[in-house]
Amino acid sequence: MSLGKLVRRADVDNQAKRVGKTTEERFWEKTRREPSGCLVWTAYRTAGGYGQFTLNGRRIGAHRAAWIIATGEELTRAQCVLHVCDNPPCVEITHLRVGTTAENTAEKIARGRDFYMRGERHGAARIPEETIVKIRSMLAEGITHARIAEVFGCSRTHVTNISNGKARKAPSPQPTALMVAMALQRARAQSYRERQLIIVESIVHPDDAIPWEEWRPTRFHGYWVSSLARVRGPRGTILAQTRGGGEKRSYFFVQCGARNTRQVHWLVCEAFHGPRPEGMVAAHNDGDSFNNLPENLRWATPAENQADRRAHGRLKTGEEHPQSRLTDLQVQEIRKQVPGPHGTLERLAREFGVSASTIARIRDGKR
Repeated sequence: MSLGKLVRRADVDNQAKRVGKTTEERFWEKTRREPSGCLVWTAYRTAGGYGQFTLNGRRIGAHRAAWIIATGEELTRAQCVLHVCDNPPCVEITHLRVGTTAENTAEKIARGRDFYMRGERHGAARIPEETIVKIRSMLAEGITHARIAEVFGCSRTHVTNISNGKARKAPSPQPTALMVAMALQRARAQSYRERQLIIVESIVHPDDAIPWEEWRPTRFHGYWVSSLARVRGPRGTILAQTRGGGEKRSYFFVQCGARNTRQVHWLVCEAFHGPRPEGMVAAHNDGDSFNNLPENLRWATPAENQADRRAHGRLKTGEEHPQSRLTDLQVQEIRKQVPGPHGTLERLAREFGVSASTIARIRDGKR
């Protein structure tokens, strides 16, 4: 036995001594006798209903621990403790037996607790059971695998596997009770999601309705935008719009789902003027970034957008630029002194508190 196991066992034994209880006493006090005869584990259980117990410093299944404690038999990894009563929390020794994983799976199938999809119910299956019957009939008639694959739209390898018994070798089993219950649960969940995403194109909440307002879908499922630049969510409610982009130049934003922030003017332009052409941006005709009505928007090139900004007085240049560190008078003074003798750029950079490359760009007419 390894040193780590010895240390863990010593810790468990010391804890048992401190509380004055043996391992057996600690185990059996966590059980309760049921009228059915099962001895049910009352302490911690897994999601599958199986109890958990720490034995010799290792956490194992309570039913497995019951077998070891009662019989003193050391089990290998390949050995499983199976429930004859088919009751996972039961630790009654007479309801348990040692078996293999294959036996455990076979019992699950026989008792209707198998959740594994087989045959046409498998998620990757594309051929129904009646087609498999036709394929086997054609194979018996001597029709080639290539011809069968062409007729039914599958691969030749799949037809060969059916012929050799490597695929769909048995008829699709009937769904078990567990499979039916899980399918019903998935159907209820899907029905709930569909109810949440029901969209009536011409109707919003009565308190939010405005006459003659036109609603069009966005490219995000369940989200609609109107001719009044309002955005509607999947539940028919009007979404709140927030400002972003700074104090003087800003846009309206809206959340089209989790972690999906979108500009409102882009949504309106896409809905009323078609998908964005390659390389185009959504431009405001009047220069007002908050006026997101469809008639005020258009798709424009970046150069056209810059021209609009310049025409509307929204393009900041020179000393009006937020990142400008030099006034127009300072730039004129620099231009008077360049070009000059060696060291002029470094001297002017120190004098005006900018980099030498900035002085060089002013000299070359780039700024």
